Amino acid sequence: MTRRDDDVFSLKFNVDITSEDFTIVWLDANVHRYTQEYNELYRTSNIIELFENEEDCHQFLNTTSNIRSKKMFVIVSGSLGKTFVPKIHEYKQILFIYIFCQQRKQQSTWARNYKKLGDNRIITQTQNLFDQLTDDIRHTLDAMIPINIFNREKEESIQDLDKDSASAMWFQLVIDVLINMEKTSNAKEEMIHLCDSLYSDNPRVHEQIVDFKQNYCHENAIVWYTKDSFLYRLLNKALRIKNIDVIYPFRFFIADLHRQIHQLHTEFLEFVCTDILTVYRGQQLGVDEIRKLELNIGGLVSINTFLSATLNPKVALTYAGGIKDKSVVFKIQIDIRTNTKVPFGSISHMSEHRFEEEFLFSIGAVFRITAVDQIDNVYYITLKISDDENEEIKHLFSYYYTNYKVNEPTTLITLGMFLHEMGQFDQAAYYYRLMLRNINLSCDYDMQIKLYKQLGYVANSQGHYQQAIEDYNRALTLILEYNPTNYQDLFEIYNNLGVAYRYVFNFDAALIFMQKTLDLHTNYMELNDSKLSQVFNNLGQVYRSRKEYDNAEFYFKQALHIFNHSTIIPSNHPNRATLLSNLAHLYSEMERYDEAIIKLNEVLLFQLKVLPPNHPHVGRTYNNLACIYLNKKEHYKTALHLLRKTLDIDLKNLSSNHPWTARVYMNIARVYYARNMHLIGWLYAKKAMERQHAFQLNDPDYIKCEEIFEIGQKQIIHIISILTVIFNELEGNTH
Repeated sequence: MTRRDDDVFSLKFNVDITSEDFTIVWLDANVHRYTQEYNELYRTSNIIELFENEEDCHQFLNTTSNIRSKKMFVIVSGSLGKTFVPKIHEYKQILFIYIFCQQRKQQSTWARNYKKLGDNRIITQTQNLFDQLTDDIRHTLDAMIPINIFNREKEESIQDLDKDSASAMWFQLVIDVLINMEKTSNAKEEMIHLCDSLYSDNPRVHEQIVDFKQNYCHENAIVWYTKDSFLYRLLNKALRIKNIDVIYPFRFFIADLHRQIHQLHTEFLEFVCTDILTVYRGQQLGVDEIRKLELNIGGLVSINTFLSATLNPKVALTYAGGIKDKSVVFKIQIDIRTNTKVPFGSISHMSEHRFEEEFLFSIGAVFRITAVDQIDNVYYITLKISDDENEEIKHLFSYYYTNYKVNEPTTLITLGMFLHEMGQFDQAAYYYRLMLRNINLSCDYDMQIKLYKQLGYVANSQGHYQQAIEDYNRALTLILEYNPTNYQDLFEIYNNLGVAYRYVFNFDAALIFMQKTLDLHTNYMELNDSKLSQVFNNLGQVYRSRKEYDNAEFYFKQALHIFNHSTIIPSNHPNRATLLSNLAHLYSEMERYDEAIIKLNEVLLFQLKVLPPNHPHVGRTYNNLACIYLNKKEHYKTALHLLRKTLDIDLKNLSSNHPWTARVYMNIARVYYARNMHLIGWLYAKKAMERQHAFQLNDPDYIKCEEIFEIGQKQIIHIISILTVIFNELEGNTH
């Protein structure tokens, strides 16, 4: 029987998604009389600070954490405003100030000198105060939408431009997987449960959640998105920080919103009477961001979130009203005659803000910067919607989209596969296990086979090699019993078992399973280029581990030849970097160091083009380069620099006990020993030894780690004994 998994309600976020990006501060000598108003404010913000005297309020605004991280909206009573506002007006963290008073005219005379106040923020009625606050907060949140600029300034250094493009590609692929994910009956329930738990102590927001639960349907996704509510804030923050674990619970709403925009887009194209549509978006940007846009005219800009704009440039200008930052109006030109990857549509008839003539773009819109002009105090930035991103990245995107069947109904397996490709191994394993616990174990054998196969693949990447073998054997048992003619999955299981056995240094078993894959190919199925290339690569790895270097080089070159001449695999597929890296590793072991360095530098440039930033495979390349410098007994500073970069990447992505991390600590120890810095080297060797259970007992690196640790220990004992003798002699001379 299928059961719901409660783990989805306890996802361990790396960030506090409920932490507001802003705080409301209210200063009034009688502030605690406003109980009803205070409760109403909870609709606007989850963080409200009340103060009865200027000193306490001023001290709060001056605290370091608030100065650095918070955006403040400050309400001041009429009796305190005239003396208090001049003290705080220039604080960068304060965006707007409101005077809540009985006599508006009396305050207007002095308030006009303060930009953060303005005439519309001297307020006498409670409802007007809430409306203005809500409006300002909504505009502020909208302006926080991140804009990724693909840096044209560094275009000669291609990897910088392409690294940004690759990062955007991976994020968009994952979003598309979520949009096309098979709908489950409890997806909405999961999101509501999560939101309830996040706002359990806020009764006003709880009312909104109840309203959503009772009245939401997919036809009013846009209506809900345009409300200033928990949904708009949580979803936009999740997309802004690009944390998939945070985005995942909102998948059903993202899909509904995207599809409704797509429907409006289709309807819009049927009736539009112009070839070029121009919409506007007001926003506030810092001086550095504007400068970057100016330097990148002709470059590309991508948006990670849903993006709103307006037909009315005057409305955009009101959103651009800068207080702390510069006022910016984006002029977005859309050629209706060209197909756009990201749908958009007019939502003014559905929006909470109907007078704004609003358009809404789905996630992932890409624009080309065509002009940056300053008129008076406003920067006008002209953008043209674009699909002409980097051609190599587009080809790779198309390959993954087709081969992973993203355009078909997707599952958590699809999501896990992309997370694994992105180097997010723990997250991939989490979603596989989540799906495994939610399928019918008594009959859904094909799905179990796929899940255990993927869990084994992830366990290999996590360094849990015995666990990988167990998972693969579970899959193998199921497939031989229930579907022995499923040659595609059987091939992958045999191949991956061969890889896993190599990692535990059982080379004979590894070769047996790899031979089984080739037998399947010969007798039952035709392998595509990608699969055959993988088998030859894995055979090369086994022969390298057995020190049979000629055989290893033969298979690596065969794998690379197939890859380079494939009409199916994109030339910039990440597996090409893996093949080159393995060949470089072989050359290093054969002491052909110069050839190895050339190959690894080629690998590094390649990886920086097509992998997300800080991918673990980039860390491996830094580590392998460092090892060559160590083996050549030169460039120790360069080696140490590369190893520190490796460690930084590993600690961000891998468990502290991953074998790769242990090896990095060991290699850092080797550098310090080579530089006669024995104490520091011993400390790093100790870190490696503390992770010794990450190694297999027959792993040469485990033995090497023990040797390095013992060498360091002997050196330290020797140094201590010398220091003891010197100390005793000095002490004797004093008597």
